[in-house]
Amino acid sequence: MSMGILSSEEFGRYRSIVRFRNVVVHQYGVVDINVIRRIISNREYRDVARLGIKVVEELRRRGIDC
Repeated sequence: MSMGILSSEEFGRYRSIVRFRNVVVHQYGVVDINVIRRIISNREYRDVARLGIKVVEELRRRGIDC
């Protein structure tokens, strides 16, 4: 549930980012080096910042202190 802030596609991307983070941080599985290469070479890490900025801006617009 994205509360109308993120599109379906963005929310799916967010979920993928969270799953990847959980694997890396909590060692839930083996990290595929090819995934790391793809993230770096395609600069997909920028998606994290873009989604975060979008959420913070919308929350501020709604008067929620963040």
